[in-house]
Amino acid sequence: MIDLLKILVKASRDAVFVADVLTGYILYANEAACRLTGYSCEDLVGIHQSNLHPPEELEFIGQEFQRFISSDDYHEVTAHILHKNGHKVPVAITSADRFEENGILYAAAYFKDLTPQQRLSEIAFLQSHIIRAPVATALGLLSLIEGETDKNSELSMEALKNLRIIITDLDNVIRSVIAKTDVSGN
Repeated sequence: MIDLLKILVKASRDAVFVADVLTGYILYANEAACRLTGYSCEDLVGIHQSNLHPPEELEFIGQEFQRFISSDDYHEVTAHILHKNGHKVPVAITSADRFEENGILYAAAYFKDLTPQQRLSEIAFLQSHIIRAPVATALGLLSLIEGETDKNSELSMEALKNLRIIITDLDNVIRSVIAKTDVSGN
């Protein structure tokens, strides 16, 4: 019979780590865990779970690990994984129920790479602050120019009217893109 659970964990897009609850040492890591960390599964198995995280998060991670292993409740936390090349990868870590097999108490945790969401947030910030600022400035200057332009000059008024339409259209496009990339839910 096929071990369906093993297939599901192995095929998961999220990193799965299984640790010994008493020691904190990793006993299993799937292929997604290897991609997330840059290490082979052989390198991951046998290391302490705290070695996955940057030094400045170790106290926080230690507290969260204790919460993971002392509670049967679903638990999620945002932290970072330290990739083999030294860069920090933002992750959402969710815990599963502890389980016992052959007298050993295990804890499983699922790590979801938040890099794509972080990049979307950065894009939304750029669009809302950096790109939109010159457009807002142009609209303000346009209002000043319209107030000072000779109302009798039909050509000047037509040019300003078209410029206002173009800048307003650009502003609306930027606002639309911002709304579509706002991952914060606002």
